[in-house]
Amino acid sequence: MMRTCPFFLAACALVLLSGCAWTPQRATLRPVAEVAPSNIGHGINVSVTVRDERATESLGARRFKFEAGIVAEQDIALMLRKVLEEGLAKQSYRVSPAAAARLSVSLKLLDTHSDPLGRWCVSATVVARAEYRKEHYEHEYTSVQRSVRLFVPTAGDNEEALSKHLSAVITAVLNDPEVARILQGA
Repeated sequence: MMRTCPFFLAACALVLLSGCAWTPQRATLRPVAEVAPSNIGHGINVSVTVRDERATESLGARRFKFEAGIVAEQDIALMLRKVLEEGLAKQSYRVSPAAAARLSVSLKLLDTHSDPLGRWCVSATVVARAEYRKEHYEHEYTSVQRSVRLFVPTAGDNEEALSKHLSAVITAVLNDPEVARILQGA
């Protein structure tokens, strides 16, 4: 009896600790546009459109591919639009719904998952299209991180990583010189 007690306690502790890994999560994402304040936009009016074109609302899973799903707490398209508008404002653009210069961003992928071997992957992909009159530029921006973790990522880990990768792709769009050239009508 004395020999089985430590094993039983260890098994119970393992079940209790891993139980939180299977709890579904509602993630609050906080991406930021990391752009330096500048006058690159010269007060040009730009209309901004953001679409969430992911195949599913799921942001992945806290454990393995199909266990304990993660979904966003907020409307991702509206949140990304706000972040883009803030970034454009830092660059001295003015957001206007009827502007001739247009920036459209489509969210194609936002995902986090881990597998039984402890491999954790977080990725984000957007496609941005800048247009002015007959000229346009379209490009895909991707941010991916793969790592090995001993424990299943926590809810906080997932929120931080998803926000970081959304920030990276939005920042890449706003810092792309070709996007700026098109929006300026050059």
